[in-house]
Amino acid sequence: MVHARVRTLCIYPNRTAGELREAGMRLLLVEDDNHVAAALSAVLARHGFDVTHARSGEEALQALVPEGNGFGVVLLDLGLPDQDGYEVCGK
Repeated sequence: MVHARVRTLCIYPNRTAGELREAGMRLLLVEDDNHVAAALSAVLARHGFDVTHARSGEEALQALVPEGNGFGVVLLDLGLPDQDGYEVCGK
């Protein structure tokens, strides 16, 4: 979990979690393991991200259909049950 915190701080070194929340940074987390997703979602939410969880490549692609503001960040698992992360990126 430390890596998620460090990464967030590196991306936005001058912003607090509150400022990120106000900015509404939306993040799509694509992870089929619910335990891993829950832990990552909790850490990311504490650092100001509005997290949406997709459990498969197909769910991720549906979430990425252009609507509203879209996502500022996609955190993608490469080993998904229906297709790998590289395939999702290619679409």
